[in-house]
Amino acid sequence: MKKSRIILVATCILALLSIIITQHFLTPNVQPHASVEYYKIAEQHEQDKQWRKARSAWLRVKAEADSISQNTSEANGRQAYCDYRIAMTYHNEGNNELAIANLKLALATPASDINQFMGRNGTTEMQNDLMEVVNVSHK
Repeated sequence: MKKSRIILVATCILALLSIIITQHFLTPNVQPHASVEYYKIAEQHEQDKQWRKARSAWLRVKAEADSISQNTSEANGRQAYCDYRIAMTYHNEGNNELAIANLKLALATPASDINQFMGRNGTTEMQNDLMEVVNVSHK
């Protein structure tokens, strides 16, 4: 009787441990990545019209794109998006030459990668902004 109780308790303990260990490894890590904070910081700086600080935050996001992306296409799309946002900070400062250069850099990324990250019209949006910046710079 005593031996069967010990076996029963040991079995219960092993079952609990296996559940705990399984849940630990199957549950995704839900802690937000640092780049999520950089996105928020960059967007806040843009709202405050602090373009240099916004660019700095976008560069941090771009640097981490590989580590937070699920695949190469997503990483490329994230980096292109960061180049796009950096370009727009230059445009907002009136530095259209650097804005054009960064927009061209963003558009050098395959359209499928840009659209995967930004949505179906991501590439078109970038191209339209490039045309707008070019037109402004020629006036």
